[in-house]
Amino acid sequence: MSDQRKLLEVYSRLKGLRANIPGRQGSLEKRWVEEFHDLVKTMTDLSQMDLGGFRVPRGAITAEGADIGTYYDKEFVAAKIDALLGFFELSFSERKPSIGFHPSE
Repeated sequence: MSDQRKLLEVYSRLKGLRANIPGRQGSLEKRWVEEFHDLVKTMTDLSQMDLGGFRVPRGAITAEGADIGTYYDKEFVAAKIDALLGFFELSFSERKPSIGFHPSE
């Protein structure tokens, strides 16, 4: 499979992950973050860019214990996914956005 096709797969999986996060607030099971981190790693490997800033830090853990597992702040995880989607779209878009101040003529 070509790198471009793999990137399309990662993008599709990332969009699917984001679209299917249950609810809007509360906590999210660790498996969601693990899947996201797998996608970040795959995208890092394919793009050869440092995307570590998109990983969800341990500070986003809302609850953790042997009896309950690990849960993350759902809004924070969603924000990280949205940020990576935005980066992906800006990086691989054919039309690059114009960033900065542009006085009207």
